[in-house]
This record gives sequence, structure tokens and C-alpha cells, in this order.
Amino acid sequence: MQRERVPRDEAVNRREREVRNQNPGASERLCYFLRHHPSKDRSFAAKGVPGGWFKYSDVLPWFRNLSEEQLDSLIESSRSFIPPHAHRFEARIEDGEKWVRARYGHSFDTNFLDVDREPAKGEVLTLTELLIKNIISSMPTYLPHLRDIQEGSIISSLFEKYKKVPGVTISNKIIKQFLLPQVAVLDFKGVLLEESIIRLLPKLVPSLFSLSLEGCFTCMTDTNLQYLLKRCTELRQLDISGCKYLTQLGLQHITKHGSKLTLLSLRWLKCVNSKWITAICAALPDLSHLILTGCPCIHPSDAESLQEAAPHIFIQYDTVDNVPQTEDDVDEVAQDAQAHDHFAEDEDAEEVEN
Repeated sequence: MQRERVPRDEAVNRREREVRNQNPGASERLCYFLRHHPSKDRSFAAKGVPGGWFKYSDVLPWFRNLSEEQLDSLIESSRSFIPPHAHRFEARIEDGEKWVRARYGHSFDTNFLDVDREPAKGEVLTLTELLIKNIISSMPTYLPHLRDIQEGSIISSLFEKYKKVPGVTISNKIIKQFLLPQVAVLDFKGVLLEESIIRLLPKLVPSLFSLSLEGCFTCMTDTNLQYLLKRCTELRQLDISGCKYLTQLGLQHITKHGSKLTLLSLRWLKCVNSKWITAICAALPDLSHLILTGCPCIHPSDAESLQEAAPHIFIQYDTVDNVPQTEDDVDEVAQDAQAHDHFAEDEDAEEVEN
């Protein structure tokens, strides 16, 4: 049985028509390009930086009829078709270089943690890079000697590189070789981590400053999160993205024991809502970067309100698809999806060789 649609307010309809009139095809194509092209073209993704930012000079060659001035105007005027009609783009200038990003709905992880940066043409590897490259090629031989390396950042880089080597299985035995007092950064993303490793961290890595447990959902429970926050006293950066067994009790542990955190990533957590984010922002005085990408209970309007309430914190919400709130909004999302498919089919017409 089909539900009877409730007539929409004429003022709302008029405002949406205005928004559509103000967003010509170039705006839609640029939005689609910035949101989805990096997932198709890793070489292009490698030119971006965390947050989904790309230089004007890397974007403009893909749009033959768009000048730098027109891009400025596009960024300033373009708004989403879906209420509350937030700005589609953001821009910034660093060292005289202009950067742009699409704010919402990326299909690629805009932290770009998995993108290996290619050295520039003619660039010579540093001694550290050369050392890491040579050790990785014979890593099993060097594992027992890692403790002799005094620079913890080299050990962190070795672990990050080694876990990505095709065919390599990172067992608990191997992981324990990297748990050393001089290590400050550990990234376990993509590793099948056991609870015993979590319990060893405070004792074996007392200077742990940055910890990524993205996707380590089998070991990351509310209890283990509390254990880490209470005992890793030097921890300042924590990524628990995708840890699906965490509940609001885990968020409560963050408010109680995470006061020293400066960066917190909660991507893709279903338990996160605007109420808990408000509590976390209030309880963590040193927090400067909060990542909420993919949190299904956070709507774009929530993100804007949270950012206004905590302007000292950079709240990253740029990779979240708009969450429909009403039947009419669902229709809008469907229309945008159809438009994106159309733009994808015509994409070759606008692309040029870099």
C-alpha cells in the first residue's frame, strides 16, 4: 500500500529550485570528480592530502573550460541540493598554493593512509628511506635485531611497510618484535590483532603516542578501550575506526580517561551520535582533530552544529554520505545518484592527460 505523500512547504520547494539554478553542471561534475575519482585513480589520489584536499593545479587540467577564477566562484556559490543546502566545497591557501575539496560523500578514504607516495622524478632517497627499503627486503633476518635501532620512528616505518608486503602474514610472534620502549607510533590497520597484544602495549611500549586500531574490531571492546586509555599515559592520537563492537560505554570511557587526546578518529562507528560527540568535545580539553567520517547517526547538519559549538576542533566529516531524514530527502538522494551515474558516463569528455 503506497503512503500518501505530505505536500511540502512551497517556500522549501522554491528554495530548492533556487539552489539547483545556482549550481550549473560544472558544479555537479566537479563535486562528483573530487568525491569519487581518487578511488579510481591511485596516482591522482597520491597527489591529495588528508581531508580530501587537492591543489587547483592538479584539478583544473581535468576540466578544459574551467579557469582558476571560475573555480573560485564555483566553490563560493555551490550548495548541496539536499537540505540544509550546505556548501559543497571548501578552499584554502597554503604557501601561495590554492587547495580545494568536496565536503561530503567521498567513496575513497580521504585520510589517504593507504596511498604510497611516489618519489618525485629525479628525487634521491634519503639514507633512512634507503635503510628501510633494504631491511624490508630481508625483514625476517633483521627481526631479532630491531631492539638495536634507537630511533623509534624507523621501527614504526618498518612495521608499516612490512605489513603491506604481499604474501606476508603478521603473526603475534612478529608483532611482539616491534613492541619496544623506543616506539611511539603503531599502526595496526589491516592486522588481525589478538587481545593479548592490547594487554602488552602499556608495558612494552610505555611511550606510545599514536595508536591506530582501525578495523581491529575482534580485539577492540569497551573493556579493552578502557584498559588502554587508563594505562597508556602518553597516548595522544587514537584511531578506533570501524571497531564495530564498541558501544556507548566505550564512548563514556573516552570522556573519562581520554582527556590527553589531541586526535581521535571514530569513523564508521554506529554508536556515535551528536550527543556523545558534544560530551567528548567538552571532556577532552586538548582535542584539536576529530574524525567522524561514515558515522551513520551523524547528519551533515549535526556536523555543522558541532563545528560551530567547538570551533577550536577541526571536525572532519568530509567522507560521509548524506543520511536521508525524510521521504522527500530519499527522493533527492536518488536523483543525485542518477545524475552522478550520468556524469560518470560522460567523464571521458572532460578529462585531459596530465
